[in-house]
Amino acid sequence: MTLNTKNVLAVFMFIALISAPRSAGASFRDDFTAAYYANRPEYRAALVKKNKAIIPAEVTTLIEEALTGEKTFEEKMQLLDIASAMASIHKHSSSDPAPLDAVEKLQRELMEIENKRLAEAQKWAVFESYIGNILMRPDVKEPTTATAVAVVFPHWTHRLWYACSFCHNGLFEMKRSGGAINHTAMAEGKYCGACHDNKTAFNTDSKQDCILCHSAMSPPPALTYNTAKIDLKKVSDTAQRLGGQWTLSALKNNKLPLDKFGFIDWTELRKSGASRLIAGAGPCRAGTARQNICQEETPDSAIIKNEVRENTIIFTPRIQGIASVAFSHETHSADTLCETCHPNVFKDTLGGNNMTMSDMAEGRSCGYCHGKTAFKFADCKKCHSIKPGEKPEGANVLIR
Repeated sequence: MTLNTKNVLAVFMFIALISAPRSAGASFRDDFTAAYYANRPEYRAALVKKNKAIIPAEVTTLIEEALTGEKTFEEKMQLLDIASAMASIHKHSSSDPAPLDAVEKLQRELMEIENKRLAEAQKWAVFESYIGNILMRPDVKEPTTATAVAVVFPHWTHRLWYACSFCHNGLFEMKRSGGAINHTAMAEGKYCGACHDNKTAFNTDSKQDCILCHSAMSPPPALTYNTAKIDLKKVSDTAQRLGGQWTLSALKNNKLPLDKFGFIDWTELRKSGASRLIAGAGPCRAGTARQNICQEETPDSAIIKNEVRENTIIFTPRIQGIASVAFSHETHSADTLCETCHPNVFKDTLGGNNMTMSDMAEGRSCGYCHGKTAFKFADCKKCHSIKPGEKPEGANVLIR
């Protein structure tokens, strides 16, 4: 029989538990839990029969623990599954169905709540189906009711004029719901209000413009996901007014370059020379990390030259036959500041980061941006671009 990691840990926990002196209730609970994870049904049954007098109280305690504190749905159900296993044995050995009935009733109630939550979340997921769109709601962690029409923030439309560094991490933290983003703060020139001041962009307190941000309706507005609806002439005119530049003649067929999934290919757009984004650290504001850099400066002078690294790091996969990854610091630093990634997302040491695709899928390492505001992981060759066996060389090439 092959034991997985969970079972191995459970066995060690079981051995440790039976060797330590404990109270009767604690001893039973710990022993039963260890036997539950070690998949020892005979021992679980023996424990319940031996301690039948305390089973109703133990089940009640597990139910109370499941409902106490801020636990996830999974954490609650894990405790209730243990209680259910305990109560089921008790029902059949002692002809007492009450503990099991109580557990199963609560499990059904929690499952119904979770199913409603998932259905509601799925309803709103359409707004984030386009890379770069972020749904902003007061109750986004538990989307069950809406107090107002939610905001769909399209990163990609803002990125037509501004580099990531213009807003991050000075104006906004690089995480969902980071900071107290509300109309009071905006009126003070914070967050969206730094630009949406009726000068650079429309004001946030204009009721007639509410729908421009609070646009999460069904069906979603085309401009939140359809790049074909973009008026490139208007984009160019706006860029000139803001201090950037768009050269529409540099675009192939006068259209934005798209990747195979239909999202804007920002790398190809940069290579085309069609756009010069406004970089730096946003408007002059007291207390920002780059408060000495003003919006009024030219885009070139706003770029922090000494933070641009022109090296490329080669990541070789552990599995043979898979193309290596060429990570270009120059490409990334054209849009972002070093502090956006270092040291919180990546250690600033060659070889100091153990990155896996599963970590990225959970929003860690490269997944901090990719799959959310940058291209999908499914576009494999975007990163895995070096054929197996090839060894790039050069003064600025670093091998991890």
